[in-house]
Amino acid sequence: LPTNIPTRRPTKPPTRLPTNIPTSRSTKKPTRLPTSRPTLPPQPLTCSDVWDSPATDSIGTFSCGNRIMWLRSFDGGGKTEEQAKIQVAMEFPSICGPCGAIAPTPAPMPTSTGESSLTVVTQNLFWWNLFGQRGGGNFFNVFPSFGPYDIFLFQECDSVEHIRNGLGYPNMQAYQGGHGVAIMWDSSRFHELDRGWDNVGEDRSEQYYGFRGVTWVRLHDNISGKNIFAASHHGPLPINTGGATGGPAVANSITDLINEHKADSDAVILGGDLNAEVASETVLALKSNGLKLHASDWVDHILTSGLSLDHNPEITVLYNTGSDHRGIKATWSSF
Repeated sequence: LPTNIPTRRPTKPPTRLPTNIPTSRSTKKPTRLPTSRPTLPPQPLTCSDVWDSPATDSIGTFSCGNRIMWLRSFDGGGKTEEQAKIQVAMEFPSICGPCGAIAPTPAPMPTSTGESSLTVVTQNLFWWNLFGQRGGGNFFNVFPSFGPYDIFLFQECDSVEHIRNGLGYPNMQAYQGGHGVAIMWDSSRFHELDRGWDNVGEDRSEQYYGFRGVTWVRLHDNISGKNIFAASHHGPLPINTGGATGGPAVANSITDLINEHKADSDAVILGGDLNAEVASETVLALKSNGLKLHASDWVDHILTSGLSLDHNPEITVLYNTGSDHRGIKATWSSF
């Protein structure tokens, strides 16, 4: 017979339903991006970052920037911006060190064999009166009307920056040397190679204002590829005496300075209010020392040396600038 029904009923259905939904539900929105960006490597400080940082020595506490500006001033030595920054960085490396970072050396100036005209102007600015008492008069209208100019040689100039700004010449670079003698040049045409100033004479006691100097700059002309040594001079008083040392000594000091700082191939331009007329011992000695006199107006002159400027320039006398001296403009048709 058939066997008995199974002694045990089939097992009950599974005792547990499928497990609950995951205990941590998915978020409603995607999770945010990382809460912080990757950490960038620290950027090196620049001179601007430490410009106002105080630096203390035995003299006192002054910011890096103030120390740099002092070294660039006449009283501080008239250093270039780069020279001043490097010196301050070396004196205070832990504070002003970033100012000593030297920019990459620019590519060599392109050598050109082209020629262009060259214009140089010398002007005694009569500063104490024209700018000190008359606010510049009509200078900023009259002087540029005789332009354009490539190189400016100024005497009795208390602020060459004021002159540049008043003339509205943004492309001009300026250098304020000692004793109110300054130079300005077209920085779009010329690249500065060197600069400086030094005393070359002193007034005599009966008309004494102090020492007299030459301010100079060496420039590379991007057009011709030639180099220029340009110098501005304000001579000692009384007129035609050469001051305390005499005309020949002043002339020798000027030519010694030129020969010390120029390169052999430089074209030399010397201009200014020499406080010496054409027949003076000063001018005669400068000519004897190898400088060629191209233009004169009373005690103001332009002289040169070097074959590049040996030919005669076109001369223009600047009238009615407001100064007690007329300016002289010399234009070489080719350089």
